[in-house]
Amino acid sequence: MKTSVEEIDPKRCVLCGSAEKLSGEHKVKASIFKLENGSGAAYFLGKGDCFRPKIAQSLKSKEYHFDSKICATCNSDRTQNADRAFHNLHVHMRKLYDAGKPLTDSSYRPNYRVSLDEERDIFRYFAKLLCCYIADSGGPRLTRIASYAIGMSNLNPINLKISSDGFSDIIKMGEVEFAFQGGGRTVTQIQTTHNLKGIQYHFSFSLGIFESAELDCFYPEIVDRALSEMKSIE
Repeated sequence: MKTSVEEIDPKRCVLCGSAEKLSGEHKVKASIFKLENGSGAAYFLGKGDCFRPKIAQSLKSKEYHFDSKICATCNSDRTQNADRAFHNLHVHMRKLYDAGKPLTDSSYRPNYRVSLDEERDIFRYFAKLLCCYIADSGGPRLTRIASYAIGMSNLNPINLKISSDGFSDIIKMGEVEFAFQGGGRTVTQIQTTHNLKGIQYHFSFSLGIFESAELDCFYPEIVDRALSEMKSIE
């Protein structure tokens, strides 16, 4: 029976399940790292770092890599347009930010005109990242996100909010957060944030009722851990 969540084999692609020529995915694309830092080091805030930034010398630093792997086909043919679309978006956001202009309109849509295809590709980029974050947290492949990330679906499941933050000298990678309905075990949203030297990208996925039920049924340990982490913060 086909389900909305699938177990991820660490020896296979996190997006499609192939075992073909796997490689690690960067949390920050090389072109963006160079845009923000040139060839130098960058201050980096990772999970649990609070306000004590580390120094990541280059893109080879482990802080910039996911543990989960992507196959050669997904990494090139299926997601290159998405990588390029995000690069173009961030270059434009950087120009707006440095000029002190609003990054988005009142609906939080980027002040950046793109075609429908390029807009889809921007969201596909964040879908790919969210798949990797979920996998690195021990979670499953959520087929609705993965299918969109590699162009097998045009139904965008990703929510994106772009804003300015107060960390103009910091690159910060978020961690996966689970939002719950009321005080129960129903996961309603999975989300994370990237902060790239003053520009914040908050991206999330809203689960449907069957996706939430299957996540709790087949991966209760993930839900238990998320609930425990949430209570520890409270």
